Amino acid sequence: MSIIFTEASYAAFLYGGGLCEVCKKPTDALYCSFGIKLRLCRSHSCKSKWIDKGDRKHFDHRILPHDEEIKQCIPWVENNECLLPNKFGSKHVKLYRDSDSVREALDCIATNDYLENNKAKIALIIKYMEFCTKLDEWKALRQHSYTSNEAINDGFARMIATTYGLKNQRIERVTQSDYNSVASKVERLLIKLADARERKGREAVYLKNRTDVAEHYQRLRSKQPPVALPSLEVFRRLPIIEMVQGTSPATVEYPPKEGSLSVAATLRNQKWVADRLETELQQWKDKAKKDLGAVLGFPNWKTASSMIVHPVGRISARFLCKICSKVSARYREDDCLDFAGACAHACRTKKKDKRVDGIWTASNFVKDTKAIAALNKVFTLFDVDESLSNAFLILACQGARVMCTTCQPGIVMDYQYGIGHSHRHERMDMKLISHAEAINLLQQSPFVPSIVRLISGSAPRKKAVRADVNFGCRHCLNLELASVVPVETGEQNSAVKAETTAIPDNANVNQAAEGKHRKAKPVEKRFSFPGITSHLKEK
Repeated sequence: MSIIFTEASYAAFLYGGGLCEVCKKPTDALYCSFGIKLRLCRSHSCKSKWIDKGDRKHFDHRILPHDEEIKQCIPWVENNECLLPNKFGSKHVKLYRDSDSVREALDCIATNDYLENNKAKIALIIKYMEFCTKLDEWKALRQHSYTSNEAINDGFARMIATTYGLKNQRIERVTQSDYNSVASKVERLLIKLADARERKGREAVYLKNRTDVAEHYQRLRSKQPPVALPSLEVFRRLPIIEMVQGTSPATVEYPPKEGSLSVAATLRNQKWVADRLETELQQWKDKAKKDLGAVLGFPNWKTASSMIVHPVGRISARFLCKICSKVSARYREDDCLDFAGACAHACRTKKKDKRVDGIWTASNFVKDTKAIAALNKVFTLFDVDESLSNAFLILACQGARVMCTTCQPGIVMDYQYGIGHSHRHERMDMKLISHAEAINLLQQSPFVPSIVRLISGSAPRKKAVRADVNFGCRHCLNLELASVVPVETGEQNSAVKAETTAIPDNANVNQAAEGKHRKAKPVEKRFSFPGITSHLKEK
């Protein structure tokens, strides 16, 4: 059959093995039918299921007038006896795959000269089925040889066992007295097996419970507006969570009762559980507020006014971890934590970067004096009372109007960016500039809020953004711009000219005399993302 198979494909066809069509488990059994390439495992139930509900078809001439044409173009079961003896009667009753017949029926309807167009296919089917019939005869001989050799080998093994006085449980009948002699050992093995199965079952249930709790925790974190939550490890220690999740595999309910709710369904649908969880979370947050308030210097803080924000909820409430000094990706730009960040913070050990099995405590945090000092100056510049609930909205509406004067030349930013920027200086000085000044300065060196968070990370989307963007250094660009006086006249630009201090005095005199000056165009340096990272490290 060189027309149909190569040597390699023929070997794979016979001995390649595959998946059982019923149970979908791998099997090395030969095809049950070579004609329709039906592979079933050695399980009798799989063969019975395929016979009852499998992909097979009897052609009935009363259904469609072109069935005779279709049957010539599809292969069939070469020997019905390969399924169950006498199940389908005579060998002349052909069995086809129903999917093959449907495909060919559609082709036959759509084609005018169906048989004429499929002459080559019909000839190949005839050769292929003759070949499959011979393969079926070979398979029957192979099976007969296997069975007879197995019987001969068993007889030879019994003879050897008898000659040497050996006892083999496979070839010798086991009696009750034989079992009684090893009954205690069998019982120990059975108990050990039962314990192992129960242990694996409990571990699987406990792992599923922990996964459900983690998913519910992420669901709470994604709520809008965001709420302050403890870290996941602390969340698992809440009494109601320990009750529904269990504290170890030994404490879970196993086997689960019929009709019992999963942990996920319990947390979502059981109102008393949700109410209890909300109460425990509120109690935890109240204690965290009190303890972190003491860290900020407000022990036992209380107020009768609903308009006054708790000290830990204010914009200037900024914390640092004494244990690891690290922050999550969300706070990378700030380089410090607010109240929600401190609550959710979980330290990592330096070795292998694993999380510390933690009990959260406010004593692990200190206040970020640099960020707090910078924010207090911002409140003074904008004349905002940070204790009021609308302080955040007032500052957010101001935009980028804060200039860091400690940097030379000054860099324009908004108050939020100033939180992280304050860590660059021992003492950060700043001033407030007008909207017109801010627009003028940001035309050459635009300010992009949260750019570090938007482009940093290992996500493919962020890597793609970094590859398509050229970056510039605002500090270097400002240095170049500081040496250039813009071509402006009139009183409305006097404030901007007065702040340009990098121009030599004689140049100013000449420009004043001439009333104009030559405009020097700064050279903008552009970097790739690795380039700007190296550039910033140099600074």
